[in-house]
Amino acid sequence: MKGTLERFPIALVAHEGKSLEIDATLFVCNDWKRGNFLGYSGLL
Repeated sequence: MKGTLERFPIALVAHEGKSLEIDATLFVCNDWKRGNFLGYSGLL
């Protein structure tokens, strides 16, 4: 599949303590027909 890599800030909001904001690299593809997902099974 063809697409582009885009940088995007993601915030992980903490219920206690400090939240974390990181820059993530996202793969953007117009041909992707399934839903959004974060990582692969067992990776995160």
